[in-house]
Amino acid sequence: MFSCINFKLRNTRRTAEVWMDDFRLFYYSARPAARGKSYGDIRGRVELRKKLKCKSFKWYLDNVYPELKVPDDSDSQSGVIKQRQNCLESRRVEGQEQPVLTLAPCIGTEGVPAINQEWCVVRQIRQQQHCLSLSTTFPASQVLLLPRNMADGKQHTAAPQRKKNNTSDKVNLDSEPWIQESFVSHFTWSLT
Repeated sequence: MFSCINFKLRNTRRTAEVWMDDFRLFYYSARPAARGKSYGDIRGRVELRKKLKCKSFKWYLDNVYPELKVPDDSDSQSGVIKQRQNCLESRRVEGQEQPVLTLAPCIGTEGVPAINQEWCVVRQIRQQQHCLSLSTTFPASQVLLLPRNMADGKQHTAAPQRKKNNTSDKVNLDSEPWIQESFVSHFTWSLT
């Protein structure tokens, strides 16, 4: 029975990798155990799909299975991430390629946060073309701001619920003020 489950995960992962394009992330969200499962060499299948000029998975969803609801950007929330009176913000530092994360006094007017303190949550915690990304998946890992990459599992979070004060079960940001870096602590986060 155990080997049957392994074959099923392996084969469904192969299918997701060959046919589902960026929608494969929904598969991994539903089947997290498949993420680390070896699926073998799929280059031949990918080349065959290209050679046959097969339609995209989006075309399939639009034309064959339009009744399937796929989460989109309308399932998002935006706001600031606060710790007491401070907000998480991105800041450019001379000599560094990527922006750094810091905590700073919240600025902006009520309901309109400063652009470098506003975050959007849609399966990732985003700011423009960058996302919060864990350096590792262990507690106390440094949180980085990296270019958005839908395939990077360390950038993913639970889909937000439709509440203003959302608490999910994934990432809790904490900071060490003397080194001004953000760290992952427990596994919860909130957006206000």
